[in-house]
Amino acid sequence: MNFSKKKIIGGLIILVLLAAGGYWYWMSTGPAREVNSQKELETISSKVFELARSGDSSRCKEINYTSPDGVNYHEVCVNNAILEAVKNGGDINLCSGVAENFQKECRQIGINLLVENKQDESVCTTLQSAEDISNCKILFILKNALVAQNPQKCSSLTDENSRKYCTDSIWFKKLAAGEKVSCLVFADGSYKKDCDNFQKAASSNKISCSLVQDISLQISCMNAK
Repeated sequence: MNFSKKKIIGGLIILVLLAAGGYWYWMSTGPAREVNSQKELETISSKVFELARSGDSSRCKEINYTSPDGVNYHEVCVNNAILEAVKNGGDINLCSGVAENFQKECRQIGINLLVENKQDESVCTTLQSAEDISNCKILFILKNALVAQNPQKCSSLTDENSRKYCTDSIWFKKLAAGEKVSCLVFADGSYKKDCDNFQKAASSNKISCSLVQDISLQISCMNAK
């Protein structure tokens, strides 16, 4: 699992964040009756939303429509119902029922929630694939390092990008919390830039906090003035 430029600020946020309505995946495959009116489209969309929220993909059998631009509402319903079930603590193996190009995202959601809700890394061994087990263990290392606010705990991550992501996240959180942090500790260039802008803006009334990109750091900047 490689981590690119992301910011984990304001608490332990290692979950794939889901919007209130769930993760809505739109697809365009399979035969279905075409929906031609905007009103019918809105009615069907509302029905799909309702069924998917139940987490029971079998209820999607009553949906057999496609939009003029090719959205297959049956598959939308099935994909999102399974995601809802996994999100609510269902078996990660349910992800085999979503479209192939969404299975990885579905499994990652399940792993994220597993790590968030469990304390013992041994739970990772209950997963079936080597990739899932590896990702699970990496997230446990990240979780423990972030909770302890100890960059040294990131050293057990063998992947360099993951290790940098881990340490940068901790230092950035410390910076946002008001601790003195040298901008030189950041491996990621965007973190360094935000750190520099934060320190300049927080110590001068002539420099706007709007230069700071991260919202939590921007708030800390404004509070410091």
